Amino acid sequence: MPFRHAASPYWYVSYTDRRGRRRRRSTGTADRAEAEALEHAWKLEVYQRATWGRAPERTFDELLLAYLPVHGRERDHYSAKALLPHFSGRTLQTLEAGDFSAYEDARRRDGIKDGTIAKELGMFRAALRHANRKWDWQLPDVLAGRVPAEGPGRVRWATREELARLLAAAERQRRAPYLHPYLRLAVHTGMRSGELLGLEWSRVDWDQRLIYLEPANQKSRRQGSVPLNAQALAALRALRPMGGAGRWVFRDGRGRRIASIKKAWRAMTAAAGVEGLTPHCLRHTAAAWMVQAGVPLRTVAEVLRHRDIRTTMRYAHLSPQDAREAVARLEGTVVEVDFGWDQSGTHPRG
Repeated sequence: MPFRHAASPYWYVSYTDRRGRRRRRSTGTADRAEAEALEHAWKLEVYQRATWGRAPERTFDELLLAYLPVHGRERDHYSAKALLPHFSGRTLQTLEAGDFSAYEDARRRDGIKDGTIAKELGMFRAALRHANRKWDWQLPDVLAGRVPAEGPGRVRWATREELARLLAAAERQRRAPYLHPYLRLAVHTGMRSGELLGLEWSRVDWDQRLIYLEPANQKSRRQGSVPLNAQALAALRALRPMGGAGRWVFRDGRGRRIASIKKAWRAMTAAAGVEGLTPHCLRHTAAAWMVQAGVPLRTVAEVLRHRDIRTTMRYAHLSPQDAREAVARLEGTVVEVDFGWDQSGTHPRG
C-alpha cells in the first residue's frame, strides 16, 4: 500500500524484490491511484522474473517517466525534450550503436553543438545506469564510450554596465515585478535558476543570513547553505509582499510558484539590449566578479558549491593579476650563482 514521507510530495511503496530484499521506492507521482498502479506493476515484474526468469521490456518513455520526476535536474528536462522525438516508443533492449550515431548526425544537421549533444546523451546514459543500479532493470549499457566529450563550455557573464541596463529594464516589466529582485539575488548569491525558483521562505534564515539547501534542492544532492550579503537580503525583503502570503519566494499574485521566467527574461534582455545572456549566466557573473575582486578560487568554489575545483578554474583567467604577482615574487627569491663559465662558454677547469 502506498505511503508518504513528510518531506516529499510523492507516494512511496514497499515490496520484496526478486532477491528477497525489502525495497522502498518512490513512485514519482503525487496521485495515489497512479502510485497503486505502479506498485502492482512492480510486484508483477518481480513475480514474472522469479517464476519464468523473464525480464520485461522497457521503453524509452517508461525510463523518462521513472527517472525525471525524482532524479532529473532542470537541464535534464531540456535534454529529454530533445531526445523524445527520436526515441519515443522505442524498446531500450533493442537500441544499437547506430541509433545514437543517427541521433548525433540529426542534431548536428539542426545546428546543435557537440557540447549540447553530449549533455543530452549523458543524461540518457545516467538514467540507464540509475535504472540498472537502483531498480535492477538489467539494461545493456549501449551508450558506453559513445557519449562525446562536452568540452570546456561557454562562460558568458554580465559586466556591471550590462547588469545596470538589465535592472533598469526589469523595473519596467510591470507583469514581472519579481525580475528586479531576481537579478540582484542571483548575482549576489550565485544560486542556480532552479534553486531560486524552488526557494521556500522556510529555508531563509534571516538571523544567520543564510539560505539552506537540502539534497533535493541542489544539483550536488548534498546539504548546504548560501551566505547572504546586504544586497541579497534587500532583494529578499523586496519579494516578501509580492503575491501575498505563500510558501514560495518567487510566486505570482495568487501565491503559486513561478516555474519559469523565460518569457519575462526575453522581454527584459531585449529591452536592455543585452544579447547572449541566460539566467544561468548570472551564476557565471557572480563567479567572475568575485575572481576579479581578488577572491581566491577555493573560496569561490565554496560559495558556488562546486564539488570539483576544476569547475571553478574556468574563471581563473579573469584574474591575471595573481599570476603577475606570483612571477614578480620570483625576482626576490632567485639567487644569482656564478657557475664559472667565461664569455666564450668554456669552463676554466676544462
